[in-house]
Amino acid sequence: MNKTLFLPLTSPLHEKVLVEALLRQVQEELQPLAESLEFHPLVSRKEEIPAATPLTVLFVITGGTESLGVEVKAEEVYLLVHPAMNSLPAALELRTWFANHGIQASILDLADLKKHLNERIKAWEVVQAFRTSRFALIGRPSSWLVSSMTSPEQIRQRWGIEVEEFPIEEMIHRYQRQEEGSLGDWLKAPGKVSERDRVDALRFFQSTLGFLRDRPCDGISLACFDFLMQTGTAGCLTLASLNDLGMAAACEGDLPSLLTMRLLSLVSGHPTFMANPAWIEEDHLLLAHCTVAPSLVEHLSLRTHFESGKSVALAGDFPHGIYTIAKISPSLKGIFCARAQSLPWERRENLCRTQVYLHLEGAKHLKEIPLANHLVLVPGDWRQPLREVAEILGLEVWS
Repeated sequence: MNKTLFLPLTSPLHEKVLVEALLRQVQEELQPLAESLEFHPLVSRKEEIPAATPLTVLFVITGGTESLGVEVKAEEVYLLVHPAMNSLPAALELRTWFANHGIQASILDLADLKKHLNERIKAWEVVQAFRTSRFALIGRPSSWLVSSMTSPEQIRQRWGIEVEEFPIEEMIHRYQRQEEGSLGDWLKAPGKVSERDRVDALRFFQSTLGFLRDRPCDGISLACFDFLMQTGTAGCLTLASLNDLGMAAACEGDLPSLLTMRLLSLVSGHPTFMANPAWIEEDHLLLAHCTVAPSLVEHLSLRTHFESGKSVALAGDFPHGIYTIAKISPSLKGIFCARAQSLPWERRENLCRTQVYLHLEGAKHLKEIPLANHLVLVPGDWRQPLREVAEILGLEVWS
C-alpha cells in the first residue's frame, strides 16, 4: 500500500505563523512514522485537497475546517486534534459527518496516534492485499459442505475478490499428461506409501504448478475427493506443498476456509492448517486433516489418505506452543478468532493423519457458532491484528 496521507487543515482566519509552528512540531514528533506517512503541505482551501489514501490522517489544526474535511474521500479517517484553536470542536463535527456517510472516523490526540497508527496501517495493507486477491476454484465444493457453498459472486460482491471457476476435468487432463519427476527429499520421508503413489502425488503437484503458471492466482480450493475418485491420487501432497510455498490452498472446494487461510497468512506471514474439528469438549479441541504444510510440523511421515486408504497423505506433530484458531463464516458476516495452546497427544488411527490437540477456553461454544465444518490454525497469537483487519472488512468478531 502507498504511504498514508497526513493532511493538515487550517482556517485562513488563524495566524499562519502559529499554525505552521504547531505543524512543524507535530511533524517532528511523527518522524519515527515517516516511512509510513506522506506529509502534505498545509491546506486552507478546498482546491488544495488531494486524493486521499484508504486510511487518511486529518490534522484538524483549527476550527472552521469542517467544510475542508468533508471533501476528503477516504475509507477511514483519523482526526488528529490538539487542545487549542477549536481543534476538538471541529473534529467532533467532522466525526459525526463521516459516521453519517458510512465512513469510519476516530478522534485521536498525538499520543494515541503514535501508539495506534502503525498497527492500523499494517491492517490496511493486509486488507488491500486481501481485497485484490485472485482465487481459483477447481471443481465444485464437496457435496457434504451443505452450509459452505458460498458462491464466487457472494465473495465478489462482499469484497471485490475474484474467484474463477474451472472444471475438475481440466486438472485431471493436465495430470494425465504430466511426465514423472524425481522425488524430492521430503517425498522420501518414511511411511507405508508405495513408490508409485509417491510418484503420482508428485505428478499431481507438478501439473498443478503448470496450471498456476498459466493462471496465476493467490490461492486455490480443490475438489480433492472428486479428483481422488477419478484418478486414485489424493490432493493432500499438492495442497501441503502449495501452502508451504506461501499460497493459500484449501481442500474440498471450501471457499470460506480458503478466504480464512489467505487472511491468516497475510496477517501472520505463516502457512496455515485447515482441518476438521474432530472433537470438542469444554475447553479442548481436536483438529485433524490429511494435509499440512510440512514447515508447520515435526516428525513428518507419509501415510495413505484416511477415508480412502489410497495415495499419499501427510502426518506430522505440531510443536508445543501458542496458536490462533480462526474461520470466516460461510455467510461472510463474521469471523471466529481465538488463542489456543497445543497439548500432548498420541495420534489415533481412526482420524485424519495429522492431528493436534488444543486447550481452547470455551471451546464448547464452537458448537453454537455458525461456522460449518473446518477451522484454520496458524502458529502464534494474532488475535489483535486480526481484529483490526476484521473491523475494516466489516466482519463481526466471535471468540
